[in-house]
Amino acid sequence: MNSFTLDIKGQLNSMRLCETKALWPLYEAVVNSIQAIEDSNNRDNGEIWIIVKRERIGQYYLNGEEKLERIESFTIMDNGIGMNTDNYKSFNTAYSTLKIQKGCKGIGRFLWLKAFKEVLIKSRYEENGRWY
Repeated sequence: MNSFTLDIKGQLNSMRLCETKALWPLYEAVVNSIQAIEDSNNRDNGEIWIIVKRERIGQYYLNGEEKLERIESFTIMDNGIGMNTDNYKSFNTAYSTLKIQKGCKGIGRFLWLKAFKEVLIKSRYEENGRWY
């Protein structure tokens, strides 16, 4: 099997993320959560939590309306299947075809890197009767 190297910085430089699509990376992460639930035993009782953290809370304009500060971070949690071996391998493969039948192109994580300074993934999953 032939292997090749992908220049991640070059890939990110070639991608455009215009202001009108600023929440596209968040949408991609939520879609990942939906698919993780679809692939899990929680299909009928799946849950997704989205926490939006702003820089400061409690700022008000003189007219009493609350001023919305810049978004600092998003936290997305779900009770889906988790980052098992197949999902982790797919995550580390540019243009992965693991979820092509669901319309995925394998580039969502590049949007995360384009939009966010940092991405942290924590996962608990069961595989072969063991929890990781």
